[in-house]
Amino acid sequence: MAVTCATCGFTYVPELAEDRAQHRHAHFQVIRAISPKPTKRFLHAIRNGLDGEHVGYKAARWKNEEMYARARMFRREFQYDFSAWDSTGNDLAAHGFLFNDDTGIFGHGSIAGACAIRWTEFSDAPAQWAMIWAWIAPAARRKGILSRRWPLLKQWFGEFHLSRPLSGAMTGFVNKQRVLPGLSNVKSGY
Repeated sequence: MAVTCATCGFTYVPELAEDRAQHRHAHFQVIRAISPKPTKRFLHAIRNGLDGEHVGYKAARWKNEEMYARARMFRREFQYDFSAWDSTGNDLAAHGFLFNDDTGIFGHGSIAGACAIRWTEFSDAPAQWAMIWAWIAPAARRKGILSRRWPLLKQWFGEFHLSRPLSGAMTGFVNKQRVLPGLSNVKSGY
């Protein structure tokens, strides 16, 4: 009889060795994202500050894999059909940011979340940068991780669009940012 893991959401038949192995892999991927641990390579990348969190065109494979892992978590949580990050790093129009845990929850050098911004063509508006997703591990949410990176994102991308639909948490975040001088990026109607 098939069971669904309450932690990772994977449905498998425990009596089948191949299903158990697939479940272990899926479970590990979810746990790694929601309870990250510091890694040497991320610590090395961020030694120069927030620029080390950037994942651009042809970034190191591990950075793209970490972005893809968070994109999968975003997809899973919001029940989208696909992950909005190319794990190969070949998307010239996309920029990602891996968020170092600066809250102390997981430890410096842990990837507490990520976001992706890409150049987007709209049918009813001029092309512009758009944040297409942002995901933060549940234990680190509402701790200021995205707020502390907002000025850097504004510096790099100027006024950018937020792709919809927005979660309740992101709507609250945006409304909070709108009242802070110099941080509002949401245009009327977004």
